[in-house]
Amino acid sequence: MRNSVRIAVVGDAGVGKTSIVSSFAGGSFADKVESVLPPVELPAETSPDNVAIKIIDTPSGEDNALEVKNQIKEADAIVLVYSVDNDETLANVTQLWLPVINKLAPDTPILLVGNKVDMRSSSSTAQSTLRELITPILEEYKKVEICIECSARQMLNISEVFYFAHKAILHPVHPLMNVEDNELTPHCKAALKRIFMTCDKDKDGLLNDSELNAYQKYCYGNPLSEKELEGVKAILADNLGKDKGLSGERASITLDGFFFLSQHFVERGRPETIWMSLRKYGYDDSICLSDSAVSMDSLSGSGVRLALTQNGASFVKGVFARADQDRDGVLSTPELKELLSTCPHLPTRWTEELSFPLGLQHTSTELITADGLLSAMAELLSAAPIEGMKYLLYFGYDGKMEEAVTRVDSAYTAFSSGLPVVPARAVVLASRDDFKVVHKLAAALTCEGKWEKDDSIRHGVGLVSSKVGDTTASFALSLEVEMFDKAVQDPSLYQSGDIVMIPVACDNPMNVTVFKARTMNFMRGDVPPMFAVISKQKGEPDLVEQVVKFVKEKGIPHVLMSDANTREALAEAAALSVQKRQKKVEAPAGESKKSEFPTMMVVGIGAAVVAVGVAAFFALGGSSGSGSSGSSKGIGAMRK
Repeated sequence: MRNSVRIAVVGDAGVGKTSIVSSFAGGSFADKVESVLPPVELPAETSPDNVAIKIIDTPSGEDNALEVKNQIKEADAIVLVYSVDNDETLANVTQLWLPVINKLAPDTPILLVGNKVDMRSSSSTAQSTLRELITPILEEYKKVEICIECSARQMLNISEVFYFAHKAILHPVHPLMNVEDNELTPHCKAALKRIFMTCDKDKDGLLNDSELNAYQKYCYGNPLSEKELEGVKAILADNLGKDKGLSGERASITLDGFFFLSQHFVERGRPETIWMSLRKYGYDDSICLSDSAVSMDSLSGSGVRLALTQNGASFVKGVFARADQDRDGVLSTPELKELLSTCPHLPTRWTEELSFPLGLQHTSTELITADGLLSAMAELLSAAPIEGMKYLLYFGYDGKMEEAVTRVDSAYTAFSSGLPVVPARAVVLASRDDFKVVHKLAAALTCEGKWEKDDSIRHGVGLVSSKVGDTTASFALSLEVEMFDKAVQDPSLYQSGDIVMIPVACDNPMNVTVFKARTMNFMRGDVPPMFAVISKQKGEPDLVEQVVKFVKEKGIPHVLMSDANTREALAEAAALSVQKRQKKVEAPAGESKKSEFPTMMVVGIGAAVVAVGVAAFFALGGSSGSGSSGSSKGIGAMRK
């Protein structure tokens, strides 16, 4: 939560901007004031939220337009003043000021203030009701939080102007509620549902008196009295009926009832009550979990990878099981929607890179499996640890984060720690014509069909099992496709992988020559372990033999891959990412490391899978390859 706020007061000349600021700062009206006051600063201890306030008076006139625009851009809230005795100033609110503010500061809350109510004339349109005048403005400009009339001369509602401005910054209404349709926003509902589920300790879908009181005490510091509890339930019964807002013999509160109570506060001008609850559970101003909700010194830092512990893996499996209502082992569209109903959005890696939900499928029905969800969460924690921990919380995890995840440096350290799911990154360095081979690998790992239709997909993840020594391990194998030419220039694209693949087709001598050049090029650099996967399709036998002989000479493990054993080949690659690292750790001092970091080669035999060209070959041969208010009592403050 912020520790200071900046409020800019703007409007036409003569509407009384400076008089409003002067009356507020001085506590009385002054007949003569400066044309523009210097900034008014209030220390944090004067605010109920312990937040310092700076009020900026702005000048009028075209000569000062640039300064006013800069103040609008810098403000946390804008007080837009018009004069109720001058219809032209109200017209300028919609014709001039609001369009400018919407362009310069589209996310900044606005308070519309009608000054000089003491000078209102009977002929002025301001004599109409405030609602009639303002409703069209509220409907068009969603960031107008509130409209209020005041009089600087009579000191009427002057303190309220800045109270509501301060409130609009710290406790804005629009993230919570869509005013036009009178409904809680999807983000707000998702957050409140997660809070409800977290408080529902017995997992019966209801909040009993004990659970409700625990929520009340955690968020607001004090439990509900018996009278307050009865009052809350009476409101639900009167507005929703006993069957919708309350349930069971003990009249426990339903999720719909919890939503209603939250909306009830917002509608009655108490959004700070909901914001106190949201912030207590780690949400920021956009109603997404903040980094501080999950950041821990032992689990954060540059280059950190996280993996699920046994406790964390069991939790993810439990999340899937609860969502799989028909117990068929896959999630239908309604079940998937329910699973994600506590998330404000999906992780970027699941949408832009995995094309969620298709990227997590491995069934003929194209539905999410438990393995798909488990592997996606394991990969997310490995690639984006902070975001991964947030999604554990979104899915309802409420234990100690250190018990759900642990820090790992590589697939080898995850395996050697005995973790239930070993996240392993396989980087495929490909040219555009390599995608037929890449598709076979990706389709076997994730979803049949999707990869074949879209060459732009560069990422997939799936769960594979493989024996490493005497141990059978489950790998969340992440297949990351990078363009080979870029990787030559930027080794960081592959150096973070646990294993590297370089596809090549054996349908003509040029491809084999380029394949050998790539291999030699990368063996000179510091690259992760390698593994050759030779696709067993139509091709020239002599070229196949050349490839096999070459990889054997270089000490690169290989497998002949067919459509039937593609997943087995991927599993073997995952296992080798651990075994090669294991051999490096166990190797005696001074032993040659030349073959400890061989590259995984995906060798496609058949139709023209790679067409690198002579120019690209010479380029490769010359590269080194490295290069709120504290007075709130929470739901106990509910009134009918």
